[in-house]
Amino acid sequence: MSNSPLSLPHEEFKELKITGKRDEETISKAEKDHKNRDTSHENHIKAKLEHQKEEESQLIREETQRETQKDKQEIQESFQKWESDREDRLKRFLEKREPSSEENPQKSLGRRIRAKTVASSSVSAYFDATQEAQSQAPAPAPAPRQPKGQTAGKRSKQVVVVNPERPVPSVPLPKSEPLTVEQLFPNNSEKPDVNLLKQHFFQEGKLTKQAALALLQKVEPILRREPNLLELEASICVFGDIHGQFYDLLHLLEAGGDPSTTQYLFLGDYVDRGDYGCEVCFLLFAYKINYPYSFFMLRGNHESRLLTSHFNFKRECFYKYGFEIYNMMTLVFDCLPLAALITNNQGTFFCTHGGLSPDIVQLEDIDDIDRFMDPPEKGPLCDLLWSDPLEESTAANLSEEELNDWYEVDFVPNPTRGCGYVFGLAAVAPFLAHNNLTCLIRAHEVQKEGFLCNYFCRRDAMEQDALPLVITVFSAPNYCGVYGNLAAFLRFQADDFACHQVGWAENVPYRLPDFLNGITYSLPCALEAFTKFSAYILEGLLLVPDEEEADDQAMKKKVDSFGKLSILMEKMRERSDRLVTTPAELEGPNKFELAHKIDYLNEKRPARGKRRRTKSV
Repeated sequence: MSNSPLSLPHEEFKELKITGKRDEETISKAEKDHKNRDTSHENHIKAKLEHQKEEESQLIREETQRETQKDKQEIQESFQKWESDREDRLKRFLEKREPSSEENPQKSLGRRIRAKTVASSSVSAYFDATQEAQSQAPAPAPAPRQPKGQTAGKRSKQVVVVNPERPVPSVPLPKSEPLTVEQLFPNNSEKPDVNLLKQHFFQEGKLTKQAALALLQKVEPILRREPNLLELEASICVFGDIHGQFYDLLHLLEAGGDPSTTQYLFLGDYVDRGDYGCEVCFLLFAYKINYPYSFFMLRGNHESRLLTSHFNFKRECFYKYGFEIYNMMTLVFDCLPLAALITNNQGTFFCTHGGLSPDIVQLEDIDDIDRFMDPPEKGPLCDLLWSDPLEESTAANLSEEELNDWYEVDFVPNPTRGCGYVFGLAAVAPFLAHNNLTCLIRAHEVQKEGFLCNYFCRRDAMEQDALPLVITVFSAPNYCGVYGNLAAFLRFQADDFACHQVGWAENVPYRLPDFLNGITYSLPCALEAFTKFSAYILEGLLLVPDEEEADDQAMKKKVDSFGKLSILMEKMRERSDRLVTTPAELEGPNKFELAHKIDYLNEKRPARGKRRRTKSV
């Protein structure tokens, strides 16, 4: 007899049906409980991360409010002090000099006013010191007399003899003439002269727009032909973020070796924050043109129109070359590959700028990404550039049960970046195992020592041969000029790899922030001196007898207006000084942690169309 349910007696069939239904319900309930538990774990980690970041954001907001309130209070106190000191100023003014009996009192009073207004000015000390220095200085050499028979044109100009010696002989004279296409590509060569370009940039030179455009037009098709996922073999040097620090890049290349004999891989973020993003890109592109099969560059999250507009690279391009070069530069950024595989005898290492994505399960998924666009706010392209690993510090002081939950975290939204994910052990380990990979190499986060190995608190991490699951490498030393961090790079050989640390370059040329010129930067100082000078002059005129009291009141209002304006100019000047002065608290032993805290809000992906308004280091 058949054992199918249809051949069984009614009671047995009914019991079998009920039992099967119970089994299905039990399995369904178990799956549901497991799913709820996973969701609970993810929500717990997400809530913990968000709570931590919210506390940091709240501290920053409170600090900003305190600073704003302090500025308002200082301005108000300055206004009150200006009002209360008026009588004392006039009293001191009259005590300075008594009129002689031989001269007209009214004339003498006017003379005293003029003397006092100059003496009371906040810039009088400067003027006196300047005049004294000029009086003690040797007289300038007389201008050479123009020979007879020669005309100087419509207007005669005074000839000034300039001392040809540099005030600081150790500082070389910057290049004044830009590098032309003929010089950059000698003898109509298809490859640029890299050594000439490097030396020209080292001396603060620039390219002509034609030379810059020619360089970008030659590198664009080379990058466009490369796949999303590069496949490379050791030996090779791997570098992280550069961020416009050109002179540090030269130091790194010197430590890594000559690109003509050494294979290189850069993980992105060549621009923004530093002042030499154009020089960094042009030099790396020149190396790429010369060595297309041994010099490789990946894309970082800063190689986008959104972030270059939000930070300073767009302004840098406009300042140095103009809109056409910036537009072409962003088109080249769209062509940069997204990831790379490095293989040696230890295994295969997966390299990308940021991290993993839940949409990328196998390596073939990377090849399906359309990279020729500005990175979107979400999706696999965004995740590769923006994601971060779960920090081991978040597992500190957890109970055994909480630690087990921590191990099961895979992907949670990234509150620090505002996009991408924070990926945990449950995401990294399966991805590496499924694709037969050894380790994830990434950049994207500044590190005090230049690199960081993440073992995700594995219990086998203490074994001698255990490799970290994730290695973060950062190659911009003394980031933003205040972090005090080291740079690092990885050197892969056939049988192993090693991490090398590099310090920052010395005697780097100084630039004013945001590419300000000397006149724009010093304007608040000049206005402060002018308004104070004017306020003292007008206040002195109040001592002149006047028949109409209404005019006297109007003059007092003008004096008050100039006094208050001078106070505002003083605050503007102090803010300009703060732009070029490192805060005192960033000079201590904890400067890295303090700089990272101040710079925290700049880590978040900005909204489109919103300019940077956060406090920057």
